[in-house]
Amino acid sequence: MEKEFSNLYELQKIDKIIYDSEQELSQIPEEIKKQEDIFKTKEEKYNNIKESLENLKQMKEEKEQFVEEQKQMIVRKEEKLYALKTYQEFNETQKEIANAKKEIKETEDEIVKCMEQIEEQEKLFKDAEQDYLNFKKEYEDFLKNSEKREHDIKNIISKQTELRNKLTDKIDNQLLSQYDLIRSRRQGVAIVKINSNTCSACFMNLPPQLVIEVRKKNKVVQCPSCQRILIWNDEK
Repeated sequence: MEKEFSNLYELQKIDKIIYDSEQELSQIPEEIKKQEDIFKTKEEKYNNIKESLENLKQMKEEKEQFVEEQKQMIVRKEEKLYALKTYQEFNETQKEIANAKKEIKETEDEIVKCMEQIEEQEKLFKDAEQDYLNFKKEYEDFLKNSEKREHDIKNIISKQTELRNKLTDKIDNQLLSQYDLIRSRRQGVAIVKINSNTCSACFMNLPPQLVIEVRKKNKVVQCPSCQRILIWNDEK
């Protein structure tokens, strides 16, 4: 029975590595999702500012084009102004020219405001672009590292599983089933050593008679509190 307990404790070490590795592996998708959300937020901010900047520039160009068209229209009307035959035509043309000049002034004021907005938006865009590109590189590196990390963890699990399969052949099936059941209910830990008459898992003080039974190593003894299998610590 002592050899069974020794094999079982070695199995526990292997299973702990497998359990911890599986836990770490299960966290990778969540970590990727978290970084992906951050990346999407930065990308969206960058694209929104970029679109806003492009819209402002297009608006400025349209207003400048409107001003140029109005100026050309004024030149044409002024050239024909004194060739008009009636006072009414002359008066109406003057009004059109005056309205056009007013629109030009208003539009040029709007262009100035637009230029100020563009300047401000360009500063925001520069910062957002730098932030986006920097994090994009970090995000791409993170994905590569996560892929490698996932691959490495799977290799560890695979190798430890091979060791586990070899070791389980040396352990009594009934004892192994009991161990696996406890392990599934106790975060991957089914067998623990006694330290100073205390369960090293739940830290319960153990009755002296129970400790004696554990030291005999001739039967399975479980902790009354956490139900884990207890073995004597020969290294003390």
